[in-house]
Amino acid sequence: MELKYHGGDLGREIAFPIKRDTEEIWKEKLLRVDCGWEIWEEDSLLPVMQIGEVPLRSCISYRNGPNCDCLLSCFDANKKIIFIKHNGKIVFRAILRLTKGSFVAADERKTIEFVDVTVKSEPHENKAEELVLFLERYYQSGLSEQEIRKAVNLTAMLVKEKAEKLGARLVLSSSYKNVLENKNYVLTNFYMYISASKNGSQYLDSLGGAAGVSASGSYTCNTFLLEAEERREESL
Repeated sequence: MELKYHGGDLGREIAFPIKRDTEEIWKEKLLRVDCGWEIWEEDSLLPVMQIGEVPLRSCISYRNGPNCDCLLSCFDANKKIIFIKHNGKIVFRAILRLTKGSFVAADERKTIEFVDVTVKSEPHENKAEELVLFLERYYQSGLSEQEIRKAVNLTAMLVKEKAEKLGARLVLSSSYKNVLENKNYVLTNFYMYISASKNGSQYLDSLGGAAGVSASGSYTCNTFLLEAEERREESL
């Protein structure tokens, strides 16, 4: 843990100021149990290094995955793994990333303009960067369609709780659209920050796959699931 959360690494990875209490909330590992289902946040080295094989083989398998060179990036300070165990077996996992994001491109955030003082002032869209908790696409093994829905919705509840504790905006991969019971989430264009990685290359399921050093420290736009603003304000 001293290596994973080395002093200041979290803020440096996402180029965003992180308060000490926020970092401690991020480090805390939530765990919930629900009638034979167990869901938790994982950040230990061995389970993280096995995510290309558990619960099923993927392209970041440590054995012979074509993107196995990206695997160690999953141990960056801003990444965790959500695991679900059902009937004693790990059947579901997804990468959870703490990063930052914005509704507008970086070049637009840098512009300023004179305000038209002849018209009534109206609220402007917030163009600032904000802290984001991002849930990547899920991987499952051996679950029925109904069980997948159960796993997805357990995950959505856990990460929403985590986002509220962090004061971060929750963003989900669009892959959850057809299995998420909570209909307060809508498909939205959003700029997601690609954090720096101590590993150099990293694999971003919802942002085009493998990303090299040149992509780190930049924004990319994609369509994600975000909670409708009016619902988010009510929850806050």
